[in-house]
Amino acid sequence: ERVTDEVVREAAADGLVINGCVIRPATQCPGVDMSGYSGLGLFNASLVGANLQAANMTNLGLSGVNFQAANVSQAKLFGANLAGTDFSYANLSGADLRGANLSWATFKGANLSGANLGMAVTRSTTFSGAIFSGTTMPDGSVRNS
Repeated sequence: ERVTDEVVREAAADGLVINGCVIRPATQCPGVDMSGYSGLGLFNASLVGANLQAANMTNLGLSGVNFQAANVSQAKLFGANLAGTDFSYANLSGADLRGANLSWATFKGANLSGANLGMAVTRSTTFSGAIFSGTTMPDGSVRNS
């Protein structure tokens, strides 16, 4: 059975399970591979304080997801739709955000050390107080703060 966006929206409140990872606040799923679900959309889900270190979320639809204070260090978010996503105070060190849509996303106080944002779309994106150290920016430059 195909997982549709409608099913995901309804299941998110009850804790959708993807490859053993329950999608809910404070979930502990380091290294989970969600890459096989490229058509999946977790719109407006709450993953506040979640541990998704080294998770593979390549090409997922994650617009409006709340990742506040989450650990997504070393995560693969290549080509993901992260429009309107809240990464305030999240750890994104070493994360791969190349080609991701970061429009209207918030990275207030987030750790972006060593992250790669190459070719990412950053229209109206907020980076206030974010930590940059060896961070590859969308234009290919490397930023240190």
